Formats: sequence, C-alpha cells, structure tokens
Amino acid sequence: MKKRKFSLFIVAIIFVFTGMCFGQTNWTQKNDNVNDVSFINANTGYVCKDHTIEKTTDRGNSWILIYTFADTNLLKCIVASDSIICVSAKTKVYYKIVIAANWKVNSQFVNLAKIGIGNRNIYALDYNNGGLLQIWKSVNLDTIWTNLYNQNSSTNFDLNVFGDSLYYVGTSAPLTSVVYKNANSIWSVTNGNALQINFLDSFNNGFLLTKEADLYCIYNFKNMNNSWIERNYKIYGISFMDTSKGYYSSDSGTYRTTSGLQHFTLNSNQTFKKLYSKNNITFGITTLYKRLFVDSVLIPTSINPNINTISKDYKLFTNYPNPFNSTTIIKYSVSIKSNVSIKLYDISGKYLQTIVNNKSQNPGAYEVQVNMSNLSSGIYLCKYNESVIKLTLMK
Repeated sequence: MKKRKFSLFIVAIIFVFTGMCFGQTNWTQKNDNVNDVSFINANTGYVCKDHTIEKTTDRGNSWILIYTFADTNLLKCIVASDSIICVSAKTKVYYKIVIAANWKVNSQFVNLAKIGIGNRNIYALDYNNGGLLQIWKSVNLDTIWTNLYNQNSSTNFDLNVFGDSLYYVGTSAPLTSVVYKNANSIWSVTNGNALQINFLDSFNNGFLLTKEADLYCIYNFKNMNNSWIERNYKIYGISFMDTSKGYYSSDSGTYRTTSGLQHFTLNSNQTFKKLYSKNNITFGITTLYKRLFVDSVLIPTSINPNINTISKDYKLFTNYPNPFNSTTIIKYSVSIKSNVSIKLYDISGKYLQTIVNNKSQNPGAYEVQVNMSNLSSGIYLCKYNESVIKLTLMK
C-alpha cells in the first residue's frame, strides 16, 4: 500500500511539473525551428526556417518543403490572399507570385525589421546602425524600390499594411510613441516606447503595445486615452483577431481575452516570442527550439449551411470563392431578429455600395451573392457591424 501511494505521488509530481513547464492544455505543436509564419486562409500557410520555406494546406497538420535558399538567416515571411509570397533575410527581400518559377531579390538593405504586402505592392522597413529608419516600396512586384519615408533615431518600430493604407509606429523621442498613417502623417501619439502595432482593418480598429519604465501597456487604438491595460512584467507580443478576441504573451505565460482589454485569463504557461492570428486561428512561436504551436480553443468549426441554424453572434464568414472573378458568395450570421446592413468599401475605407440594405432578418445563418463586375481588381472590405472580411477581386 505504501509503495502504491509513493508511485501515485511521483506521477502527480511529474504531471504538475510537466504542466508548469509546458502549459500546453490548449496548444498543439505543428512544426519546429520556425522563424516566422503567415497564412493565406484558415488552412493554407507558410513558415520560413533558417534557409527553407515550408507550406501547409491542412492548418499545420502536415508540411511540404517548397524552396531552399542559399541564405541561412531567413527571418520574416508574409503571404497575401492573391498568393504573393515574400521572405526576408537581414539585408535581402525575396518575393514572387507563388506559382511563378523565379524569385526577385532586393539586396540593398542594412537591417530589415519588417516586411508587408499591400495589394501587389511590397513594403520593407529598414534600420541601419547609424539610427536611420527607412520605409521602401516596390510597386506591383517591380525590381525598382522607392523610398517613402526616413526618420532618425528610432529605436523601436513596427509596420502594418492594409491594401495601400500603410501604418507605421515608431519611437521618435524618448518615451513617446508615434503612429503614422501612410508613413507621412501623424495618426496618434502616446507615452512609452513603441513595441508593436496590431491594426485589424482600415477602419482603424487595432491595438498598440508600448513600454514605459517597467510597465508594458496595451492600448485600444480607437480610445487611447480611456482604454488600456498595464502589466509590470515583460510582454513579448500581442495578436488580436478582432476588437474582442486576442492574446498577449509574457514572462508569466500567454493570456487570452474574449472581451477586448476588459479581462485576460491565463491560456498557457508557455511564453511565445511571436503570436500570429488569421481567420480566428492563432499561432505561437516559442523562444526555445522555435517551436510552432496553434491554439485549439478559438479554431472555428465549419459553417452550417442550414438557414435555420441559430447563431451565437453577428458575424461575417470568409467569402467563397476568394479570390474570385466578378461574383462571390458571402455568408453571415444573425443572433437576434434585427435589421441587417452589410456594406462594401475599398481598401482605404471609402464606401462603395450596400450589399444588404437594412433588411429585417430572424436569427440564423444566411448567404448573399455579390456582383463586383463593375469594379477593378484589388482587395475590398465587407463590413457587418464590427465584423470585417477581405474580398480579393481578380479579373
């Protein structure tokens, strides 16, 4: 009897120790030795490792090698919904259409901090040892790059791109974070050194991570003066799916919220050096062994086509097909009987047309066909309450 108690005690110790070390109750490992991750949709994505790129079409359950580079320090990877892929090393940017055979390369950079894709344009944020930060742009995947912006003495910076709406955040003076839109006009100013910007759409919904003294702060960008949280431990990164659901990763673990900045709960004891969200799925890359994990909590289930299915909220689902030529189908849900309005905007946020016009609808799931044959190729935004999706028109 004593021996059995002793064995159970040892098992309990191992279980507790494992949970404390790894804390992977909701997260499952999908890859390792990963430097960066980027997804086109809920299933198809890419990772870059030190000198290779791998692709998945089943949400990270399996991966195939698609290219090996001579460079051994690939750091960033980003893909666009129209299947443009771009990766960067410390001084180079490689980019191409996924189905194209050859890569284009720009080797002019000193210390690449961030890359982004807007429509068919590539953006690069470069920082040299002399303290000069520069933003460069390649139009339509051209080999000629144009300098958009220069700033001296920035020590922290990040870059977000939506279509051709460019958002840049940098520390222009000690303890002053400045957010620029289109890299030429000041959008907002707050205290603290800028660490990360996480814009969600072209309607300026998003969050900002800063550090001031020993405090790390996350701000709601639309309400900077009245909506933020403070933590007295290091926060490595943030990633939000919308204005309600998001994560931050810190020295004390990874925390998740479903109510904006109002309430975060411990989601994992693991610390991720980077978080990445796409289509309600969140990936994390660990510092140790650079392992790629996905959180299973917020992975959405398939859309039920039954019109009478009762939905839990007001939501737009990814349109199908996407990309598309002229017409596409948009699915959405209604939680209570209400008047529904769904509108279409260009990537800059300019109103174009109304898809559903103040129509009274009962709770359930619906779909509507959208004809965009009168519009030119590009990325458009469809908005229903706070839910926004991107539509990629390719003629």
